[in-house]
Amino acid sequence: MPSHSDDWKSAIRKRSISFREVLARHPWATTVRDSGTNPGPATLRHHDRVIGTFRNGGFSVEKTAHAFSAVDSYIYGFAMEEKSLPFTTSEETAAMAAIMLAQLPRSEYPYLAELTADHVLKPGYFYGDEFLVGLDLVLDGLATMLGADQHPGSQPPHSRGVPRPEAHAVTLNRSISPDETVHSSMNSNAYGKPVPPKKDRREQARDSARLMREEQQKRDNRKRLFMRGGIGAGLLAVAAIVALVIVNSVGSAAAGPANMASDGILLTGDGSAIQATPTKALAADAKPIATDRTALTDTANIAVYVDYLCPFCGQFEATNGEQIASWVTAGNATLEFHPISILDSASAGSKYPTRAANAAACVANYQPDDFLAVNTALFASQPKENTTGLTDAELTSLVKSAGVTDKKVASCITDRTFASWLGAATKRALAGPLPDADIEKVSGTPTVLVNGVTYTGALDNPTTFSDFVAAQVAPAK
Repeated sequence: MPSHSDDWKSAIRKRSISFREVLARHPWATTVRDSGTNPGPATLRHHDRVIGTFRNGGFSVEKTAHAFSAVDSYIYGFAMEEKSLPFTTSEETAAMAAIMLAQLPRSEYPYLAELTADHVLKPGYFYGDEFLVGLDLVLDGLATMLGADQHPGSQPPHSRGVPRPEAHAVTLNRSISPDETVHSSMNSNAYGKPVPPKKDRREQARDSARLMREEQQKRDNRKRLFMRGGIGAGLLAVAAIVALVIVNSVGSAAAGPANMASDGILLTGDGSAIQATPTKALAADAKPIATDRTALTDTANIAVYVDYLCPFCGQFEATNGEQIASWVTAGNATLEFHPISILDSASAGSKYPTRAANAAACVANYQPDDFLAVNTALFASQPKENTTGLTDAELTSLVKSAGVTDKKVASCITDRTFASWLGAATKRALAGPLPDADIEKVSGTPTVLVNGVTYTGALDNPTTFSDFVAAQVAPAK
């Protein structure tokens, strides 16, 4: 939380750096932040402290709203952009330099090539370093706005006797009487300095009109500045992304595993056991073939997209895995499972999500009827984020313990046979379109669909999910 011992600019700067570091450590958080409708006391206290920092720094209520929005939008937007970049270190970026420049002639793209060669691909360049530059621009802009607008305004709540957060008191939606507001604005500004006497109505109207014109002009100026800043930041990201596209275009494509022609494995039941639906392996560069659901109108057709490092995926599996398996076994549901890899950067360099999903694909290819057992075992042994996770040898041991006996699975895991295919499947899921779905693409994990309808309920409540499944099956009958 911002410290009351610092000036507003230093306090907000420290808080912004800390906030961005948290989002960088937990990339999945950008997809769930602010998704809840009932923020807890800690969140409310944090927001109250940030607002209080701006108010005690001299910002009016209106300017506090502008400042809070500008700072948080910048942090969150930067985190989203950073998460989407294909490189996580300066070394990974530099490794693409030769290919990048060979495929990006200056004659056709002079300015993009210049930016890429002379800045992005310089030794030691790291996109994350752009954060502080942009943050200081935002804070300097807010300071300019504050300095140019030191006119009478209401005092912050703390100057009116409301306890500070250190006293463990939170005053939300505090009612202020009209008399109190008038008294505050008539007698002092945010710094407690005296305000000149009230002018006559005509002069006051002229002053108000002038201030409104000046305020609109400042808004227009800020908009132009932020637009230019946004385009600049985007170009840096584009330069890095172009490198990935080029690398992918010159790299060799890989065939997919058998029994995953849709980029997922379809599991069905006959009343006593679960079996995989056999399909041929996708050839290199072949497009996935969507599952034909015309004969599946009387069942709950569940499709799940997961990353094996995603903690929310683990939560969903722990809560609903057993009941889904029982529905599938009984023939009341089908399960199409799509392993993807979006959290490699959160596995301490080991690329655990890719390796774990590759192991699952190996099982789908060689011993598909044991896929669900392996999936359950992977989540039961799910590592924490920012750890290396299981080694390839440990993954091999895990699938054996889950019942896999085909010896070719072990070499498939250590050779990471389907890692390239997995990368392509992940990109397809993130780019869309998804077949038989009410959403265009996967934007986070887990993504759960039942008869094409996205589940947005609680991940840790089996009754909520069961009721949702029942609701999607009922209309189809």
